[in-house]
Amino acid sequence: MRDGGKETTDRIAAGYAKALPLLKDIAKRHKRILCRDYATPKIPAELNAERVWLNGKGEEGHETFVFGPSPVEFECCKTARKPYDLPVCELLLVLANHIPDMELSSDGFYMDFDYDESGGVIAGLDGNWRQAVENVEKLYGIKFSAKVERSPANYTLKDGRKAVYRKIILRAA
Repeated sequence: MRDGGKETTDRIAAGYAKALPLLKDIAKRHKRILCRDYATPKIPAELNAERVWLNGKGEEGHETFVFGPSPVEFECCKTARKPYDLPVCELLLVLANHIPDMELSSDGFYMDFDYDESGGVIAGLDGNWRQAVENVEKLYGIKFSAKVERSPANYTLKDGRKAVYRKIILRAA
């Protein structure tokens, strides 16, 4: 999506500007766990016309999430499933709704091992992504579709549950 062309940059900028009020609302709802950088937990998360810049506070942080209307070369943020993972997922979902052609994929897309496919891919998502999809739909009325792109591989999660990892692409419906 971020090929750096003017048309792409303009689409991202327009979508980002439209999404910004919702992004700020998400940050406000999660302000007790968010800051600008985990090493400086007293500095609040930054959400403005130029960019979103946030992390979890102190030991609850991992990699800083940065997104803005200008193209960037590296589009990845590892949250290590720390508490700030949920607002990062919510922010990405809102951005995907407002920026045409934006797709989300994640190393964090795990599915319950015994998941019933009749409930749909989103119902089978494990952890914060499923909660984020539910929150964004409930709070902002944004719905998502998902598709599986790769055969399953089995994993054991930290809590001992069996899970399956599949490459899943989420798009605003």
